[in-house]
Amino acid sequence: METASQPASVLALSVPVALSGCDSTANLTEQEHIQRAKDFEDNGKLQGSIVELKNALQKNPDSAGARLLLGQIYLKTRQGAEAEKELNRAQQLGTNREVVQPLVGEALLLMGEYQRVIDEIQPGDQTSPTNRARILQLRGHALLKLGKLKEGCDMFQQSRAVDARIPQTYWGLAQCAVAKREMKQARAWLDEAIKLPAEQAGTRMFIGDWEQLNNNPQAALAAYGEVLKAEPDNLEALQNRITLNLKAGQVEAARVDIEQVEKLMPKTAPAYYVRALLLFQQKNFPATQSALQEVFKTMPRHLPSTLLAGATAFELGSYEQAESYLQRYLARYPGQDYATRILAATQIKQNQADKALETLAPLLTPDSQDVQALTLAGEASRAKQDSARAAEWFARAAAIDPNNAALRTRMGINHLSAGDFPHGLPELQAAAAMTPKQHEADNLLVLAYLEQQQFDKALSTIESMERKLPGNPAVSVLRGQAFTGKNDLVRARTSFEAALATDRDFYPAIASLAQLDLYEKRPDAARKRFEGVLSKHENHLQAMLALAQLETLQQNSPAALNWLKKAAAAHPKALEPRQRLVSLYIGNQEYPKALAIANETLQALPDSLVALDLLGTAQLAAGQKGNALASAMRLAEKMPQAVAAQMKLAQTQLSLGKRDAARITLNKVLTIQPDFQPAQETLVDLEIRSGRTGEALRVARQMQLAHPKSVAGFLMEGKAQLAAKQPAAAAQAFMQALTIERKNTTFIQWHQAAFLAGNVSQADNQITQWLKAQPADFPVRAYLAQHYMNSERTPEAIGQYEVILQQMPNNALALNNLAALYQQQKDPRARATAEKAYKLSPKDAATQDTLGWILLEQGQSARGLQLIQNAVSVQPNIPTLRYHLAVALAQTGSKTQARAELEKLLAKSPAFPEAAAAKILLNSL
Repeated sequence: METASQPASVLALSVPVALSGCDSTANLTEQEHIQRAKDFEDNGKLQGSIVELKNALQKNPDSAGARLLLGQIYLKTRQGAEAEKELNRAQQLGTNREVVQPLVGEALLLMGEYQRVIDEIQPGDQTSPTNRARILQLRGHALLKLGKLKEGCDMFQQSRAVDARIPQTYWGLAQCAVAKREMKQARAWLDEAIKLPAEQAGTRMFIGDWEQLNNNPQAALAAYGEVLKAEPDNLEALQNRITLNLKAGQVEAARVDIEQVEKLMPKTAPAYYVRALLLFQQKNFPATQSALQEVFKTMPRHLPSTLLAGATAFELGSYEQAESYLQRYLARYPGQDYATRILAATQIKQNQADKALETLAPLLTPDSQDVQALTLAGEASRAKQDSARAAEWFARAAAIDPNNAALRTRMGINHLSAGDFPHGLPELQAAAAMTPKQHEADNLLVLAYLEQQQFDKALSTIESMERKLPGNPAVSVLRGQAFTGKNDLVRARTSFEAALATDRDFYPAIASLAQLDLYEKRPDAARKRFEGVLSKHENHLQAMLALAQLETLQQNSPAALNWLKKAAAAHPKALEPRQRLVSLYIGNQEYPKALAIANETLQALPDSLVALDLLGTAQLAAGQKGNALASAMRLAEKMPQAVAAQMKLAQTQLSLGKRDAARITLNKVLTIQPDFQPAQETLVDLEIRSGRTGEALRVARQMQLAHPKSVAGFLMEGKAQLAAKQPAAAAQAFMQALTIERKNTTFIQWHQAAFLAGNVSQADNQITQWLKAQPADFPVRAYLAQHYMNSERTPEAIGQYEVILQQMPNNALALNNLAALYQQQKDPRARATAEKAYKLSPKDAATQDTLGWILLEQGQSARGLQLIQNAVSVQPNIPTLRYHLAVALAQTGSKTQARAELEKLLAKSPAFPEAAAAKILLNSL
């Protein structure tokens, strides 16, 4: 992946950075300090100039000249807030407003206070032509930042008409030309600006940016070099040169500039940012993340760092976090190529292919030459299983870059996944030919065949792959996997053993042989293999984890725990054994032990957010609600802009019943990422539970606007309408969802709402048509059978359960319900059906009760009583089971116990379905 950076700033001013000054105790006069400051400025040593001016102000805090000059230097170092403060103080001390106002406007631009520029920086009747032109161009830049392109560009033309000697006016006109994709005109404006004596360094910065936009990195480097000759401390030029050198692989050249930034501003956001760029280039992503967190402590909205954070999160597999950062960046720089591509890749990783294509749309113009964007569009289409469309995107990319082996590999895989082997094989063969020393295309082809269970073709490809990689044990393992797929376990074992003959320690072969041992029910042999690995490599993590898994499968929990403890001890910073330990202890309800491991993990990895999350999970399971909340809050504080961390906090708050706090957190998530569906869905559910159905509907409709092609917003509206007792409106919302995506779960929700709305005939007709078109749709048929059963439409319920059992003869639930229905109809098949259900699920309270009740009604009271007693022991709080127990006790002569059971039952549950029958029975005893 290319190095993340801020886009060339022809279209956007850079974000201001905070610089630090220091004091001097040189025994000089105020004027001497001011003169030294001017000398430093002339030599481009702006930090030295700041120091001298601060020394001058120590001698005379009311020096208007020193304050004015300090404000101007702060503007050059892009410290807007500091500049505004000094300039306003200079005006208070007597500096002419005519001089100060344009400078304050520059400061406000640096601060991002664009509306204040429009409101406060305006020319007056007495304003000189030069200052009028300066103010007009400032207002033009503010309008551009506010998204008002036409008004801003008009303002630059007005400025030029008043005074054509203002360089910033030409910068603005260049921005306007770029926005219209008129690159030659943009350069023409910059060429006009460079003829002017003022702001030469600033103009060269824009020329460098223009060269970047036109993919001329060497020319851009030359321009930034000219800037740094004049202003060696120019942070923006240093940052841009660092970025370009890292992109070009010139790490040492970049390192020199990074050290210069760190020397100028040690332990500041700019220094951490450029260090993060280098760490990213070196693929040290955890360290990159740490450096960026330092940036965000003082500059939480630093957009270049936001982009880099998104790219880093992507590389670390934290896709939700990556999406959050990238969405925020693109909100400021919509359509920026690099950010758009990473966001699309992130969405593909999250199985959001439609969103990825929507994201890529600005880069997919008919004349697009963006190979990466076209390739990503192909990947997204393939993820949607739209192989034909994917092939079109890949073909367009290949036409631009026909010698791109990775692209040809993707094309081949796309054809293969569509079953188009006549086209897929040549593409992969071409890719393999382009890279004779690499085997990626061959390997992917084999894996694709294995995934599609085309094992013979996989074996054929492995033969050619082996010629390219003779004696490679990985090839033998692939062959073994192919034979395993063919269920030819003898040859599979031979292949895995061949891999070990080449390399006795090749772990994938050892693990594959152990899997065969387990399949053949020889766990001791599998165990011996992993123990053999550990005899040579006593701290082999994967072997210890495999042994823990093996012991878990053998239901030997103590041995599994022992291996996990050994793995954790041998690898103090490994998360996986500790995560498994915590999970195992929680599953065993050994909460203190889970807490101990989680705490140890966080102590060993104090900066690991995964470890902190693990501790919160253990605390919540252990009932330490306050501590769990504290951990979740700490996680959220460490990652204030990470959606995943904020969602964890909201979920913890909800689990503790803190609805108001959860609502605040969820709204914060939606401030970070306004269209984040999980937060929207959780908020809708929260509002429904809180009785705020109006708010729930509002959020659901926002979802529909943000994601018009998604069913989620309509499903949530349906839930909210049902909660508001508006089933007709709910049915309409569910029907909208069905028009987008026909899923059986959505159809069931529609049927429930339509039935509640009184549209029984329509509901019945629609569900009949659904099952006619899809007779094997078990969830819908099971729902319909239960619906008929609940509606006391017994014959129809019986019919549906009989169809289910034709398809699934050993479905215990269907058998149990059918037995109960048969008994209601006095059908002699009731008992046999109940016996079969009970045999399939003997410990289930429902099957025990149904069979017991049938036996009671058939006069077999003793066995019936025993079964019902068993059912009550499993589910003691179900009133119907308690009533059945009382009947059984009465029938077997235990009338005193029956009376006691009924009295207790009616006192506790006076309104259960059989309450009337229970009262009659009680009165008869």
